[in-house]
Amino acid sequence: MKKFLTRIPLQVIGNLKRMKYIAAENEKLQMESLVSFPILTAINGFVQDGEAFEILAVVADSPAEECNFQELCKQVHELFEKNKGRIEIKKITIEASQGLSEQVGTFQKLIDEIEDDDELFVCMTFGTKPQSQVMVMAAQYAYRVKDNVSIQCVLYGEIDRSQGVENAVARVYDMTGLVQLDEAVRILGERKVRHPEKIIRNILSL
Repeated sequence: MKKFLTRIPLQVIGNLKRMKYIAAENEKLQMESLVSFPILTAINGFVQDGEAFEILAVVADSPAEECNFQELCKQVHELFEKNKGRIEIKKITIEASQGLSEQVGTFQKLIDEIEDDDELFVCMTFGTKPQSQVMVMAAQYAYRVKDNVSIQCVLYGEIDRSQGVENAVARVYDMTGLVQLDEAVRILGERKVRHPEKIIRNILSL
């Protein structure tokens, strides 16, 4: 099944805005609708009409994040309920603390939800840096350990306010290549390849 991993944003109640995200590189992420969650651009681009999918939403236990989670549910059903298949949204509740044990706990909860043959899509936009890393790590673990799991897209949403708040521009980037590069580095290291930097340069030039 196609599974979409996302961290619910930390914004206080009322601060979460809808934006039109411009796909900076991968045209599949281009979406005309205004959304608050970049992961919705991946659902729009990669889920076929009538196809079932699942969202794994990581939510810290706070009133603001619960409100934002409900907003995610609202936008998902508003945009996809009529033309997609069965939609399942699972709330992965985590501790708000940034400690190591909390990050390990989040990792465990995520890998418990990933099964053989899943296609994974990961949004690393929201949450703290450790939390974003944990979501990517969970996807990489599943790819390496479980049967026939693939990482289809890792994406990042940016709000560019350099021209002022009123002229903010939203962009969504496909970062899957970074995960693929990390996998190549891991394999080269395990095989003790001589002069791996030459191979890496060839990969980067593709």
